[in-house]
Amino acid sequence: MRRVAGLGLLMGLAVALLPAAPVQVGAQVTISLAIQDSSMDIVTGIPEDGGATTLTLVISASGAISSAVPVSVTFTGGTATRGQSNDFTGPTTVTYSIGGSSIGTENRQDFVITPIDDNVVEGDETIVISATATGYTIDDITLNIIDDDDDIILSFDDGNDSMAVTGVSEEGGAQTVRVVATAQEAPTSEVTVTVTVGGGASTATPTTEYAISASSASVIIAVGETVGRSASLTVTPVSDTDVDGDQFIEFSAVATPGNTMLSPANLYIFDDDDDVILSFDDGQSTPSEVSELSEDGGGQTVRVVATAARPVSAQATVMVTVAAGSAAETTDYTVSAATVSVVIDNGQTVGQATTQNILTFTPVNDTLTEGDETILFSGTAIGTLPLSTLT
Repeated sequence: MRRVAGLGLLMGLAVALLPAAPVQVGAQVTISLAIQDSSMDIVTGIPEDGGATTLTLVISASGAISSAVPVSVTFTGGTATRGQSNDFTGPTTVTYSIGGSSIGTENRQDFVITPIDDNVVEGDETIVISATATGYTIDDITLNIIDDDDDIILSFDDGNDSMAVTGVSEEGGAQTVRVVATAQEAPTSEVTVTVTVGGGASTATPTTEYAISASSASVIIAVGETVGRSASLTVTPVSDTDVDGDQFIEFSAVATPGNTMLSPANLYIFDDDDDVILSFDDGQSTPSEVSELSEDGGGQTVRVVATAARPVSAQATVMVTVAAGSAAETTDYTVSAATVSVVIDNGQTVGQATTQNILTFTPVNDTLTEGDETILFSGTAIGTLPLSTLT
């Protein structure tokens, strides 16, 4: 009986020592970093060609910290190299604080990163932002510099390996071009560049402004090579009298493997039509067009009219010269001046009607049977139309 009673006491003691419930331990406060833009959206990368970029470094505490804790932040490491001649410029090491009554659980600090925009195909590179604070472990974050350089660049030649071209002439008829794909580095496996002709940002319209022998092309860059060329394409611009300026056909492309989009290349159709056209009237308040003079008409007034294909963006002066034609000055006619100027005002297409652009022609009335003869006018537009040649 005594042994039974002793056993009962031991069992009771064992039961008394077991806790009634688990003990809860308070969670450790953590500090973290993030990068945001002006809209408070999380940022993980910035474009290489974006220039100086202002971002916000956000230092956050998961809970209250009784007094401010210094946080040393370093912008370093990664694959990007600091320096004006390297990959970026920006801060190095900066010390901020988190916690305490004046700062609280979040500290926001602006900083500026300026990627160096080069033409080196280097892929996306990284800036590692790390931080240290006594008593805390803070995870690094990474900011990517997104490379804007194509691994493969498109251009054109005229069917000869050494003859690069940027466009075709409107009046040149059927002209041969090839698409050239140039890799920055020789590929270790064959690359196929599939090219689509037209569409996108093209300003030239198929059929009405050009015809082309194929709507797509394929370029192979072989292993160990850097250049590939397509089969020849025939581009035939439509030669018209419309003054529509140079227009272009966009060639867009995708490279495989990798299904990588490349920057498009533009093949231009060079316009052959004058930007300014000369005509003539009789200089009256209600003018009548003049296209010929009467040999026996004596002194006859001719006003030179200059008409631009589109409104000029600033005042333009067209200098017009009476040039040699089949009619010879003195022998066949006299003229009051060898040159005149015509001013086209800003936003206008037609030159002013002033005495500056009026000429008096006096044909020589002879008895020779010489048929109709011509007087040519040539000119150059000065200012907003520096390339205009008039006939």
